[in-house]
Amino acid sequence: ETDLTPGVDMAYVLAKTTDQGKRAGLLAALGISLGSMVHATASALGISALLATSQTAFLTLKIAGALYLLYIAYKIFTSKPEATEIQIGKQPPKHKAVKIILEGATTNLLNPKIGLFMLAFLPQFIDAAPQDVVWQTLALGLLFNINGYIVFVALICLTAMAAARIKASARIK
Repeated sequence: ETDLTPGVDMAYVLAKTTDQGKRAGLLAALGISLGSMVHATASALGISALLATSQTAFLTLKIAGALYLLYIAYKIFTSKPEATEIQIGKQPPKHKAVKIILEGATTNLLNPKIGLFMLAFLPQFIDAAPQDVVWQTLALGLLFNINGYIVFVALICLTAMAAARIKASARIK
């Protein structure tokens, strides 16, 4: 989901970019990458395998993720633009930056598909030497996240340019 597959993570990054600018989008992508590294670590340590085998744990994670998305939607619909908007081109205050990163990480962590993806995808590229499995999995997870972040940066730049043009257009206003 952090690559070209549109999903919750990408929607969150693009929404932050459109609403609050490029810096907010980059912070959201950073949070998502951090969350994805937690999934990679869980895969390396075998925790994702437990999630995959427990229908109750998987369902609980899906419900928690859905509730979190509803919470974010509620916040968006009930917020006043003056109170939440970060001026485009200006650095968000530190507390806002940390909040964006944490929201991105939470969005990713509560997405069970990412954990299952890491569990199914990463082991295919692991050498069978048991002493290196955890480190290999972590290295592959990091590589996956670096590639995903590069894709996010490209999309954030394009989205920021489009948003600036749309906001500057008298016809659209």
